[in-house]
Amino acid sequence: MMEFGYIGINYKNADQDIRDGVSFTDNGKIDFMEKAADAGISQCMVLSTCNRSEVYYLVQNTEEHKTMERLYRGNFSAICLDEYLDFRSGKEAIAYLFRVTAGLESMVLGEDQILGQVRNAYFLAMESGYTKTTFHCLFQSAIT
Repeated sequence: MMEFGYIGINYKNADQDIRDGVSFTDNGKIDFMEKAADAGISQCMVLSTCNRSEVYYLVQNTEEHKTMERLYRGNFSAICLDEYLDFRSGKEAIAYLFRVTAGLESMVLGEDQILGQVRNAYFLAMESGYTKTTFHCLFQSAIT
């Protein structure tokens, strides 16, 4: 059974210096999704804004959550992320995605710029081949 997961940092748990050090370029997003696919996690998306660097993904077992954490930490190995990294799985991760997309997890409550950022991140993942049916349904619902 597939389980949805989230790992990342945001303005609530990391200051600007840390967030700047843990950001993804568009090429970096694609490279990360490729590393995840190589590790057996074929569906994932990277959301990187000035306030957050988050990865949303689907896994088939608990060990793959640990794999995703290793990949995330490895991507930013120069920074100790122990006190900043946030992780959620299952319904908690889905609820978080919907709150992010709705602007409820934004620094300015309800701001709508995040909706476009989530949409763009999702389209990049989709166009790069790192999403499938379950991901499509979930993200289309969150964006709508």
